[in-house]
Amino acid sequence: MKTPNRFSTITPILIFSISFFLGSYLGDAHSNDAEYHLSEGRMKVAKRDYKGALKALDKAIALQPNYADAYYNRGYVKKKLKQYFEAIRDYDKAIELNYGGFAYIARGNAKAELKQYAAAIKDFSKAIELNPDYSDHYISRGRVKEKLKQYFEAIKDYDKAIELDPDYSDHYITRGNAKAELKQYAAAIKDFDKAIELNPDYSDHYISRGRVKEKLKQYFEAIKDYDKAIELNDKLIVATRLAQLFDGDDKETEPNPYYAYAYIARGNAKADLKQYLAAITDFDKAIKFDPKDAYIYYSRGRAKYLLRRTTEAKQDFNTALRLAEQAGDMDLKASIEARIRLGF
Repeated sequence: MKTPNRFSTITPILIFSISFFLGSYLGDAHSNDAEYHLSEGRMKVAKRDYKGALKALDKAIALQPNYADAYYNRGYVKKKLKQYFEAIRDYDKAIELNYGGFAYIARGNAKAELKQYAAAIKDFSKAIELNPDYSDHYISRGRVKEKLKQYFEAIKDYDKAIELDPDYSDHYITRGNAKAELKQYAAAIKDFDKAIELNPDYSDHYISRGRVKEKLKQYFEAIKDYDKAIELNDKLIVATRLAQLFDGDDKETEPNPYYAYAYIARGNAKADLKQYLAAITDFDKAIKFDPKDAYIYYSRGRAKYLLRRTTEAKQDFNTALRLAEQAGDMDLKASIEARIRLGF
């Protein structure tokens, strides 16, 4: 008869006991570690668990009341939760603790959300004073100047950003959009061309250029740009899905509203060419990606009305009205109500 190995029986119990003790000990040690809670907060932000992140960052600050990094990160979380006044208070504290130029940028962005544009520009200017060679600071200030319709001043900021970072395609898109607001369409297209040259695989660049071509009534050329954007998006969708399958994730992914934009733009261009059936097909596809966008239903309703499909058009307008109300888009809501009053 084989003698039982007493060690084989004791070992699992011993290992469990040691693991439990160490886990408890390390957990207790971490509970008094502000840096640990800051890292925990950042990890929760990465998972978009903003409420969980807030709790972790509260703990970090409670343990270390002068922890500038924790205030900065908590401000970011509060901004994500649309708690702009509270975010500004955290950025105030981070600035007081000498966090640096990025705290001014963050505070300026929060002020811009509250439409405190002059105060936001002041913060961006301070950030530029502290970090004059950082191109994104000029972009941030320029965008707020655009909110004030100071397009020429905004373009000066974008010029500086491009001077500092001439190979970054998004800066050209930003400047091109400002030029388009001034109806400098040829100059805008030149900027979009440069952005596409630098980053030919980014669909948004083609959408931006297509929209300006529409302003010039170059509808067929605009549609070519939207076709390219859709082609690139389709490749991205396939690549993303393959990556998920490779990681063992076989769940059906949620529709991404980002991919709706190119179909909306192309649908509108086709409607301008009176290709209403083709436009409706594009709006149908856009709705699959973003079923809560009131504007898509509104656009599809207009196309259906022009085809005298009035019952279907009315359904789309009513859906658009409901979604606009839910989203708080009062301008679109007013447009839909006016169309309904006029009998479409």
